[in-house]
Amino acid sequence: MNLATLGAVLKFALKLETEARDFYENNANFTSFKSLLIQYEKRIKKLKRIRRENTTEMILEPIENFVSEPYEITILIEDNKTENTGKIIEKTLERFYSDSAEKVSFLSEVTYKFEEIALEHKNNALTM
Repeated sequence: MNLATLGAVLKFALKLETEARDFYENNANFTSFKSLLIQYEKRIKKLKRIRRENTTEMILEPIENFVSEPYEITILIEDNKTENTGKIIEKTLERFYSDSAEKVSFLSEVTYKFEEIALEHKNNALTM
């Protein structure tokens, strides 16, 4: 999928966060996953707020050369259900938000929030 606008990036980010949250929810028997569920709920709310607050910018500024394929986690989740999968998911999401922050640098507030979220995912990967 082409992520050509901030709206498309946010829609894809919400999709990734929801898929990852669902993975952790379905595998909550791993104690390290239980604490992540709260983080995911907060991030989903944060992304929805960003989408609401930046409606105009989503339409006006195009984003070039950014696609979703390198960040897809659906297949990874379907194929593996281990704690190692969680680490891979977190690293993938960290990479997505870091790359997204660069692509939306025209909006400093959104860039900052994406960098914060990338750091959260990085810290999650390190603790797994």
